[in-house]
Amino acid sequence: GLPGDPFTALIPESDERQLRAVAEALASFHSCGVMPRRDWQPHLELESLERAMSDVARALPGTSRRLARLVASLGREVDDLGCWDRGPIHGNLFGDQILLDGADVGFVDWDDLAAGDPLFDLARLLAHVRFATAFDCPTAGERVCQVLRDAYEETIPDPIPDRRMRFYLSCALLLRMKIDGLRKLPRGWEEQIGWTIEQAEELLAGGPSPLTG
Repeated sequence: GLPGDPFTALIPESDERQLRAVAEALASFHSCGVMPRRDWQPHLELESLERAMSDVARALPGTSRRLARLVASLGREVDDLGCWDRGPIHGNLFGDQILLDGADVGFVDWDDLAAGDPLFDLARLLAHVRFATAFDCPTAGERVCQVLRDAYEETIPDPIPDRRMRFYLSCALLLRMKIDGLRKLPRGWEEQIGWTIEQAEELLAGGPSPLTG
């Protein structure tokens, strides 16, 4: 296997040099010029989200109306996201898929490699960091998100489009809630689900968020 430790375990203690190395490695991959044959589109993310949120609503019926409103809002957004520069994307990027050995960065598990919007990968990573730290070390998580986002944006040619990023972040947070909150049922899982729904609502409403800078 590749050397290094999963980024998830290092999030609270990671220094700025390591965080910038992760962001720059991701941006470099997105601009490498390789174009996978498999095609990714944002409506595919929405379809996956709809299935996942139906499971959450069954587990916590009190969330069903809020989740239905969120999914409907995201459905309206998906048709209005605009164009983007297609590039290679990992397709399932979160902290466990990134290995750090000092400032050396490796990405693993390429089963979902596709051609799509590179911001999708960045949003998945930021959402995972935010969710993983929200209840134990929120200040550290916000710092990590800010450094990752800023370093990535400094590496790419154009500013990150806010509306498109909010769409991906909302979807990624809600899916992370299903994976880590509902599937694993950790202590406080109901609180995690409520917090995540609130975060997604604020993102779609255009409110301030540590994820958007």
